[in-house]
Amino acid sequence: MTDDLTFLHCDHVSRCTATVDKTFQGYASLQFMKEGTLFLSYDDAQYTLAGPSVWTAWPGPKTIFRRADDTPFWDHRYVAFCGSRVSSWMTQGLFPKVPMKIDKAQSLSEDFDRLIRSARRTDWVGRALAERQLEAVLLTLKDGSYSSDSSEDFISGVMAWMREQVYGRPNYGDLASNLNMAESTLRRRFREATGTALHTRYLELKLDVARELMSGSNLSIAKAAHQLGYSDVYYFTRQFAQHFGVPPATFRKSVQ
Repeated sequence: MTDDLTFLHCDHVSRCTATVDKTFQGYASLQFMKEGTLFLSYDDAQYTLAGPSVWTAWPGPKTIFRRADDTPFWDHRYVAFCGSRVSSWMTQGLFPKVPMKIDKAQSLSEDFDRLIRSARRTDWVGRALAERQLEAVLLTLKDGSYSSDSSEDFISGVMAWMREQVYGRPNYGDLASNLNMAESTLRRRFREATGTALHTRYLELKLDVARELMSGSNLSIAKAAHQLGYSDVYYFTRQFAQHFGVPPATFRKSVQ
């Protein structure tokens, strides 16, 4: 225990039937369900959690979670804590405020059990271990290491997101958050899996759409550029020419 982080209580209830319905005051918690189905809400935001899932609670929103009608009980682990370290984790983006699906449930179960054992100790060594173990769990959640190792699923998900963004400007930070990992991890994993930089692949998709607009529509080059999210038509023309070897006007004439 240090001044900036204090452990309050923790437990593992393998056949939990509890319902939580309250606004947390002065402390936060990390919750893990290994088995079961739950309904979770933060004020008006509602979620259904099926199977291994992690979520948090913190001062502010009214938080409700309860088992689904067809779930007699659920496997529940949690740890509650307070202190300025929590605010620091929130600022760093280490404290997830939306629920997360867990693929490697056994791995997280083992890490969580070690955390609970350490947090229950009354000596300073145990509490120091608990602090490091809690932060390690949060970092591992952020890194996405409790998620599936399937590169195929990862790439198909990223590519689907890219296709939805071709008419705008991609926010890779948002994508990384949705995948529960750091943006640097997202970029590294994509390059390792495809051999291509994330933004380079995005530009390839955007310019493929630009080529379709030049060959299959009557949009002016300026309107096509604007539709694709470019604020500068000259920049769009330069990128098009670099990618296809000719500027869009020349390409359009060649296909017509």
